[in-house]
Formats: sequence, C-alpha cells, structure tokens
Amino acid sequence: MNIVARIANRLGRRWGIRPFSWAAPCSLEEVGGDHLNLFDRIHDLNYWGSEESVSGGGSTHGRTAEYAKLLSRLIEQRQIRSMFDAPCGDLNWIGNVIDATGVSYSGGDVSERAIDIALQRRPGADVRLFDIRHDAFPDADIWHCRDCLFHLSFDDGLAALRNFANSKIDWALITTNTARWMRNIDIATGGWRVLDLERAPFNLPSPELRLKDYPEKTEFPRYVALWRREAIAAALK
Repeated sequence: MNIVARIANRLGRRWGIRPFSWAAPCSLEEVGGDHLNLFDRIHDLNYWGSEESVSGGGSTHGRTAEYAKLLSRLIEQRQIRSMFDAPCGDLNWIGNVIDATGVSYSGGDVSERAIDIALQRRPGADVRLFDIRHDAFPDADIWHCRDCLFHLSFDDGLAALRNFANSKIDWALITTNTARWMRNIDIATGGWRVLDLERAPFNLPSPELRLKDYPEKTEFPRYVALWRREAIAAALK
C-alpha cells in the first residue's frame, strides 16, 4: 500500500473509515489450509509475539481489563448461567470473568497447543479441541467468539456461523468492527483484516448490543456484539 493510502486509512481509523482495503497475510500459509497445522504452528512459534499469551496481544490482561468488566456485567444482567468460549485460546484472561461471575464455563480451540497451556493455567477446566466450522456445539446459554473471525477466510467464517446456527445455543457474542465506510475483503485463514459482520458477505442485522473492545481512541472501532441465533440463521439464508 502506498504512503497516501496508509495516511488516509490512519486518519479515518478512529471514525470507522477505511477507504483503502488492506490485510495482513500470515507468513505460515505454506502449511496449507488445515486449521490444526496452521494454528498449532502459530502458537508453537508465538507468532503473534506476546510475552504474556500465545493467543496474542489481544489476550493480555491489560488489553482485556475493561472488556472483562463489560462481559461480566452482561453475564450477570442477562442471567447467563453457561458459556461456551470458542476459540478459548490459552485462558490467559477469561479466568477473571469465570471467577467473578460463577458462570459455568466450557471452552474449545482448534489448537492443541493452546488447550495444553489452558489446562496448565486452570487444571480441570472444561476445554477441548474444537473446530468452530464443523464440530457440533455443546449446550450453553451463549457462544463467546472473541477475536476470531477476522483471522478467517470468508468461507471459513461463514461455515462457522452456519455451524452455530444449527446449534441450540440462543445467543452469540462475536467480535466485529463497526465501519462507516469500508469494504470487507477476503483473506487466507491465519491472516488478519478489519471485518464488519453487518456488511457483505455476512450481512448480519444490527446486534442487540455491543460491548466496546478497543481501549485506544486511535483504533478502528471494534466491539464484541450480541446476536440471537435466529437472527444469524435468517441472515445466512
């Protein structure tokens, strides 16, 4: 991307404006499209470069402190008794929410390495290998899917939402950017880009509510938004 485009994107970022599409590819894509290979390698190499969590800088305690408070409040206000967290990563920060709310927690992740670390952090935790695209969702009140779909291709992201739509879970909390002006672009799974789930090809309706998840005012607006399963299913038809 040339310097003019970079400046334009930077100037518009805090208002949800990205006139020039841009994505960060994953340099590990040569392992192929198998999620198990790709995300295990990402975790084994600490590819996202966080000293605190192999799940990346977005899973540090500092980065999640305010969001964890909002999530805990939602769990209590909505009387959510059980939560399925997938991808759950290495459980670096979510333990604070579990302890504060007493919610019945289960988690799943496609990376065996992440699950191993999660069980070291919280021995006996109900976590398992789980592919959100294909594996049958367990029973729970809500599916928590933070910082995931913007790493997936359109096909993989849509497969995950369709798979969820076939579950019995009533609610989903999913990370989405909120854009005033931008276009979703496709990537190979493992990369990253800004992703607004209310735009094509997902076309989800406006969520019931949004939990703010971007502590810096200069970041592109990002939320973990709440949708009913039925609303997601209808949009995907």
